[in-house]
Amino acid sequence: MPFVEDLAPFFDPAEFGTAALYDGASSPIYGIFDNAHYAPFQEVDDVAPRFICASSAVPGVVADKALVINSVSYKVKSIQSDGTGVLELFLEKQ
Repeated sequence: MPFVEDLAPFFDPAEFGTAALYDGASSPIYGIFDNAHYAPFQEVDDVAPRFICASSAVPGVVADKALVINSVSYKVKSIQSDGTGVLELFLEKQ
């Protein structure tokens, strides 16, 4: 029998989760928004916005769709699954 975990507490907006609207939907999905700076090389400083959420929150998610977080529009650039039911959506600010 496969292991099933309720991931909602990890993305609870009352704690540390953030609401987002995927592809013009009227109902929000909840996840963790990370817009931290990183410097892969000493000479380069970049921002890598990403949204981490339960894969069940966005079934059929595809790249190049819009994700609106805190009234800012992003485009999903790539999607990475960790194999446990969690997706990492790498974003580009529009």
